[in-house]
Amino acid sequence: MENKCFLFVCSGNTCRSVMAEAFFRQQWELEGMPGKVQICSAGLATVEGLAASREALTLLRHEGSAMEHHRSRPVEAGMLKTADYIFTMTAVHKQFIMERFSGCANKVWTLGEYGGTGSDITDPYGGGMEAYKVAASQIKKAIMGVITRLKRGSGSQHSGVSIKARKNRT
Repeated sequence: MENKCFLFVCSGNTCRSVMAEAFFRQQWELEGMPGKVQICSAGLATVEGLAASREALTLLRHEGSAMEHHRSRPVEAGMLKTADYIFTMTAVHKQFIMERFSGCANKVWTLGEYGGTGSDITDPYGGGMEAYKVAASQIKKAIMGVITRLKRGSGSQHSGVSIKARKNRT
């Protein structure tokens, strides 16, 4: 897993992909996954610079992940090219990327597809804290499946972890 880039994609980059980025980083560290990785997120229908939703930030703080620094950013061809793994929140997001950006077909999956849950991540936007808890649960379950799958592919040696967080442009 040396020098891999993981990109999480949703619509607005203020709810689901932010939570997925935070939970993935947290789980990567807890599992002692090897290698230096970059973990980031972006949105297909967003503008640059929006803060994560209040509900996502509250939930993430409760889970031990601070993302107050997060600012949304739109998906760009360069970030898709750089990413080794692109995890979308829905099949529609995946299809959009595959249709509009060439060269991604072999590295884009829905989070549920790669994580073994087989389901899309419900969009909590506008649904209140309960909707965010449902989405967070779906994300965490899928991320556990992703980590398990990556562990199988990376062998049994899990030494040191070095995570490079993306720099948000504000």
